[in-house]
Amino acid sequence: MRSAPLVLAAVSLFLAALVGGQVPVDAQPLDPGTPPWLSAVLGAPEAPVLSWAFFGLFGLGALALCAASHRVLQLPKSSIGVTAVLFAALLLLAVPTSPFRMAAVVALVGWLLALSGLWIAVAVAGRSTGPRILLAALWSGTVVQACLAVLEYGSMRAVDPSWRVFGTWVNPNALAAVLQVGWLLGLALLATVPRPWNLAAFAGQAVVGLALLLTQSKGVFLTAGLGTLVYAGALLAGRTDRPSRVRALGPAVVAVLVLAVLGFGLRASQPTAGPAALGRVVRAEQTSEQSSGFRLLLWKGALQLAAKHPAGIGLGAYRYRSAEPGLTTQTFYAHNSYLQLAAEASWLAALALAALLLGWAVEALKALRRVPWDHAAWRASVFAAVVAVAAHSLIDSDLHYVGLGYLFFSLLGIGLAMAPDGVAPELTPRWMRIAAIVKPCVFWVLIALLGWQRATVSQALGLAASGRPEEARGALRQARSLAPFDAEPAYLLGQLESPGPERERWFREAVRLAPTTRHIRALAREQAASGRQAVAVATLTEALRYDPNNLPTWSLILRLQREAGDLAQAERSARKMVAIEQTPYFQIRALPEIVPLETCEARLFLAERSSDPQKAAEWLEPALDLYRRYRETTVPRVEQAASQGATLGGETADRAREAMLQAARVARRLAQAYRALGRSADADAAEAEAGGFEEAAARLSSR
Repeated sequence: MRSAPLVLAAVSLFLAALVGGQVPVDAQPLDPGTPPWLSAVLGAPEAPVLSWAFFGLFGLGALALCAASHRVLQLPKSSIGVTAVLFAALLLLAVPTSPFRMAAVVALVGWLLALSGLWIAVAVAGRSTGPRILLAALWSGTVVQACLAVLEYGSMRAVDPSWRVFGTWVNPNALAAVLQVGWLLGLALLATVPRPWNLAAFAGQAVVGLALLLTQSKGVFLTAGLGTLVYAGALLAGRTDRPSRVRALGPAVVAVLVLAVLGFGLRASQPTAGPAALGRVVRAEQTSEQSSGFRLLLWKGALQLAAKHPAGIGLGAYRYRSAEPGLTTQTFYAHNSYLQLAAEASWLAALALAALLLGWAVEALKALRRVPWDHAAWRASVFAAVVAVAAHSLIDSDLHYVGLGYLFFSLLGIGLAMAPDGVAPELTPRWMRIAAIVKPCVFWVLIALLGWQRATVSQALGLAASGRPEEARGALRQARSLAPFDAEPAYLLGQLESPGPERERWFREAVRLAPTTRHIRALAREQAASGRQAVAVATLTEALRYDPNNLPTWSLILRLQREAGDLAQAERSARKMVAIEQTPYFQIRALPEIVPLETCEARLFLAERSSDPQKAAEWLEPALDLYRRYRETTVPRVEQAASQGATLGGETADRAREAMLQAARVARRLAQAYRALGRSADADAAEAEAGGFEEAAARLSSR
């Protein structure tokens, strides 16, 4: 019984590395034949919150079992514990300020589960073998994840040699962030594991290193390198006798050399021409401008949000309000955990997290010179892993991935358990022990219910997609009964209704619970369908409050104003859309492969309003240039995605075909303007280009 909490905690760390990497975005269709629990066990995107409940069951169960079987509980040092509680309290206070209720609750649950890793690790680790067992379990999880990633690359190499691996995580950068933790912990494992197990450890470390290379995450390469240097520096600052240094640092040097050999070998095995593995890293100067430029805009926007809203915009609200400053399109994460915390939960929350990390660092480095070299190696690897994740959180939102956040705070707890006085044993009265048993259990039930509710919405989407609307409605009503504050079931119920008052009622309910641009546009379309264009335009202005440059919203406003015959206002809207082309919002995008075309519609309208052929040509020439860029950049990727049964960021083959047909119409309208100006050669070129667009449309029709 005494070892059971340790085993459960080790299992939770192992599973978190495997299934904790998905993000609760809008519900994804779940195949009706797939049970939600299976999707959660596989770490699939259809049931991310249920996946949290899966690994949280073992971690929170370990905490409850530890409280039930021990009268003396290990707690974090008071200064660390109080700071962590203060941080949690500030997160809780940020929930009521969010107008997006479900997003706030999900974000809070994710943060609290991640923070629980600190108390779980402190409670179960002990001071001798316990921390090593937990760290070995975490490392083993990253090895399995790395094996999945390498197999994934093997299956995709023939299709796309430059493929960046995902594993079971939401994106390659997130996968790289968790793999770097495994890499840094593996350095201590290599140094301390006895023979012949060290050979297995080297094999596992090599797979982790190879998968890390295949993510092609430039930021993680830098922070993993920083972590490796921190590991070496911490060891050199510890025990000074030469044999210990060689035993601790020798395997790390070998591992780095093996990683370098793998990188060169991977690069040499690629074709000399065309896309190749590590091509993104080799061509770093070509990709850094887009990547860093977009990140800088996100950081500026987050700073502006934090300055404008000192109490925070609300937990989980960043994804909906990130475009409010007008610098970027709506983005799920700010690519900086600390700035996103400041924007969502106030600067106090970000400062509380920083204070927690600084206080932990002081404790983690205490008396490093007075411990045996093998113990120092493990402490150095934990410190290096924490530094690497904390550093990478400056350029990515690592701590907002719940699985990685749980591992990160667990590392904090393990580091405290290994420090001389990082934990404090407390003799707890019976009522406190009962509370320590009940709280994790109740919290887990909350996570499980929330996860089941979100999975039920995904099931409803799958049922609707398979032509079973009545069953989908039943599932959505069940989801509403589990979480009446969730807007998504209301929105989807509206989608399933026929046009009319009932459909509008559902959309209005969705807007009340979450005033997102998607929900507001759906309500406006329904209002316009009943002939209330002016009311619909007024509704759409609410969407512009959170995203003033949102081109789909402006495009709908333009269309409604034209339908209502308000051509003067329509012209103002069209000119506003064209002006957006000159902003970073339009020019620097999260997905540069997708060229936005909404302003082309505005330019065509302005050209039709003009009686001057020269002016019409000036409006249409930039529109045709955008269509060219779309054909050259977006269409090939849409075709590639369609061949695999996927879409490119929502761009489908049908939408691309319609865009090419519209491009042909714009080219012919421009040819008319050129002929009116006596530019017959330019007119013939425009006519020829119209034919090229129609050929692209015909090619897309076969997809």
